[in-house]
Amino acid sequence: MKKLKSSIAGLALAFGAVTMAAAAPGARATQPAGTPALAAVPPAADAPAEIPALQIDAIQRGDRGYGLSVFAGTDPVRFDVEILGVVRNLHPDTSFILARLSGQGLEDSGVVAGMSGSPVFVDDRLAGAVAFSWSFASDAVAGITPIGAMRDLTRLPAVPPARLVASTGAELPTIEQLLHGVFPEDLLDQRLQALAPRVVTGAASGLQWTAAGFGDATLGRLERALGQVTPSGSSPDLDLDLRAGSAVAGVLVGGDLQLTLTGTVTERRNDDILAFGHSYLGLGPIDLPMAPAEVITVVSSRATSFKLANVGPVVGAFSEDRLAGMLGKVGRRARTIPVEIRVATTPASGADAASEAERRFELEVAEIPLQTPTLAAVGVLEAMGVARHQSGNQDLAVEARLQLKGLEPLHLERHFAGSSAAINAALYVLSVMSFVMHNESEHVEIERLEVDLRQSADPRTVSLLAAHPSERRVRPGADVDLRLALRRYRGETFHRTVSVKLPADLPTGPYFLFVGDGPSIDAARLQMEPSQPDSFRESLELLRSFHRPSDLVVLGVLPSPGLVVDGKTLPRLPGSVRSIWSASGPLSAKPIGLAIRAQHAEALDFPLTGGVRVDLQVLPPRS
Repeated sequence: MKKLKSSIAGLALAFGAVTMAAAAPGARATQPAGTPALAAVPPAADAPAEIPALQIDAIQRGDRGYGLSVFAGTDPVRFDVEILGVVRNLHPDTSFILARLSGQGLEDSGVVAGMSGSPVFVDDRLAGAVAFSWSFASDAVAGITPIGAMRDLTRLPAVPPARLVASTGAELPTIEQLLHGVFPEDLLDQRLQALAPRVVTGAASGLQWTAAGFGDATLGRLERALGQVTPSGSSPDLDLDLRAGSAVAGVLVGGDLQLTLTGTVTERRNDDILAFGHSYLGLGPIDLPMAPAEVITVVSSRATSFKLANVGPVVGAFSEDRLAGMLGKVGRRARTIPVEIRVATTPASGADAASEAERRFELEVAEIPLQTPTLAAVGVLEAMGVARHQSGNQDLAVEARLQLKGLEPLHLERHFAGSSAAINAALYVLSVMSFVMHNESEHVEIERLEVDLRQSADPRTVSLLAAHPSERRVRPGADVDLRLALRRYRGETFHRTVSVKLPADLPTGPYFLFVGDGPSIDAARLQMEPSQPDSFRESLELLRSFHRPSDLVVLGVLPSPGLVVDGKTLPRLPGSVRSIWSASGPLSAKPIGLAIRAQHAEALDFPLTGGVRVDLQVLPPRS
């Protein structure tokens, strides 16, 4: 027993099964909405009086009983249980029962991922729920969470889920990263790893991730972050009855893609559901849609055997995610974020124009700290893989529109090209959502996310080579024509003319025009007039001021010694004032040498890259 205890001492391992399935667009287990529609569920039939609990102090080595779980279909069946003993205080005030399971092929398969929550009975009393096991174990030895700890979940006060970044550990993207669309290459992998349950060092996760219809790129990424990935599916017409031993799922993503956490119901009392016998991430209060599941079969493995499952329609929601298990309620609605992804593909040069097509994907993503942006990003990445491809050189235009409760919508556009275009687009969506959801100033609800992706095999970006003014000696208020030299990718140079009107109050002297694509000129603008928003709403206004990659922007700039004070630009200050501000310390004021006087933008029918400077000399106005 001491040897067995030592093998557990570093372990808090929960068993369940997570399924991720891609269905044909339009066939979905849930209906996209802020609060998904619930399938009608019959009440618990002839609910018996609460089954007496077997207190952990009454457990004896050698006691025999049985458990309930689903191994095929939807009907729970019995398996045999032999009590081995009790591991006391594995966690403070938390003990676990150890048992050897047999029957239903468990002698060969070992404890199966997806059995977490399977109720265990001894002398017709409910002892607890199967909760954890060991990979590569030769016997089906399981840890069982005492039912008393699970029933305590029903007595917890209702508390809203934590939504601030402080509760997630997320690192917020910067304004500059959102402007340039450049993020760490392993950001999505890091966030995917955060989807895995928390386990003690040295323990192997008992959760099973499965996928269907995913390309090699997404599967490989999921496997690197989460381990083994196996196939699964969905079943909108599934039997909705949930009872002790039934398979049950927490729906992280519903709709055309489905991501669920699947385990077993331990006990149902009226509409309350106790399940899993362990936490998912130990988030405490949670808002996660709940659905019944159907087991297709059990797959035996030398590492960890698992259940393949189909998931039914949403019937309720989980509200607690604790060490002892998860608490759900039939008929309760969890808030989700509707995500619509549209992928349009443009044929390569010389291809039939009829090959252009558009695919649409509708998802519902659970609103869970840190995870929601990651799940949306995986949806974007896989939508591109299903519609066309993720890897390989491509040209990709991205539009993201976020409907924000109580605020004006946020609409951002970026352009990516090359072999990393798809992952960069997914990272951009992840970062924009993280910036909004995890800001430290105020709680912001995303009511809906729409993402438009336009893929093209041929690069569409046009390079700006030069800009030649019609004249360099100009008067205030004059119109200046800029003749732009442009070149397509592997194409010839062509020209376009843009007319810019100068401000009527320009002082005599040098005047500069910065000409280029929207993001490049926005970056130059932030360098000349650094901005430090004081609130999230000011940050939103700054984001809304950013131009698109297909915008040609001309920025008129004057030499103008000034200061940036607390994020506010004070141009053309007298030297005495600059000295006073500068003497107050380097953190309060930063010197600047240029001031923006005018801005002109024109929309192009292609993405632009590059920037040039045009030097002008302003003459005195005519008398």
